[in-house]
Amino acid sequence: MASIAAVAHVEMKTRLHHKDVGSILIIEGSKVILQEPTSHNQGTSIAVKNLFYNVPARRNFLKSNQIELKHVIDEFIHVCLANPTIFFSLHHNGLEIYHLKAGNIRQRIVQIFGKNYNEKLVPIEELTDYVSVRGFIAKPDLTKKTRGEQFFFVNNRFIKSAFLNHAITKAYDGLISDKSYPFYCLFIDIQPNAIDINVHPTKQEIKFEDEKSIYQLLHAAAKHGLSQYSIMPTIDFEHEKEFGNLVDNRIYTEQPFTVVQSKMNANEKTKGSYHSPFDKDIPTHEQNFEQWKKLYDIDEETEEQIVTIRSKMDQIEALENENLFSSHPFKDERFEPVQLHQRYILTQLKVVLF
Repeated sequence: MASIAAVAHVEMKTRLHHKDVGSILIIEGSKVILQEPTSHNQGTSIAVKNLFYNVPARRNFLKSNQIELKHVIDEFIHVCLANPTIFFSLHHNGLEIYHLKAGNIRQRIVQIFGKNYNEKLVPIEELTDYVSVRGFIAKPDLTKKTRGEQFFFVNNRFIKSAFLNHAITKAYDGLISDKSYPFYCLFIDIQPNAIDINVHPTKQEIKFEDEKSIYQLLHAAAKHGLSQYSIMPTIDFEHEKEFGNLVDNRIYTEQPFTVVQSKMNANEKTKGSYHSPFDKDIPTHEQNFEQWKKLYDIDEETEEQIVTIRSKMDQIEALENENLFSSHPFKDERFEPVQLHQRYILTQLKVVLF
């Protein structure tokens, strides 16, 4: 605030909750113009006008009004996320842009970014003696093509860190595309003597005493949060078993080389006791190959059926050629349906030639 008051006109009004009268403070270029009691609601309001009025060179480096307003909003959001229990409002040119009621961090996120974020948030919390992590990450379907909704707070101070950002995005491998950026708002609490905040003038870059441990904790917390809420892909062995019963029994009962089937057989033998997939009862690669060969062996019955089917197909083709230019739909009443493997029926369909 002192830096802003040195290059702008600042007006601040404030009142403590246990006081009946508040105070007003007006500063222009670090000079106190007015300081006196005034009536004011509980809390603090700050108005900044004529930024860089006394430093024309700096004023010339300002961008357009829209870009500068975006910078103000970004900083406003950082402060609001770090202090969800405090009411905030932001006004620009007489219009209220934000009206954020006091609440918890989840409510603050929804107030800022929209109601659709509420169902997309995944809470995570990891506590250790050295560092703790808490906050929210988003489900994979809540991603954007541009950055801007990634927030790290260390001891309640907003920071930027490409290294820690990689720890979070790495947890989404296989869930989002390479050029998508998930939302997250995470708070890292650590001992002040384990960090150095004097790295950049904006204080948004800091150095950790043990950055690799922070990385591992963040990555593990994100992975755990995604898996806990059934977002990470899992293998349902019971579902695989049921699916196997729906298809050709010959194929699935002759596949002891699959881990699921081997595990089930072992459990049946030992009445529920678990056997590792690497137990000696599981067939070797050579045995698996023999099982595969059986799937393609043709017995005499099947071979006879194939010959019959080929003969019928030849009859169909010959009759089609005879009736190619006939005005009547093709029909061969002599063709008898053929059953294959007691499961499939090969029959003739009505064909209309145009």
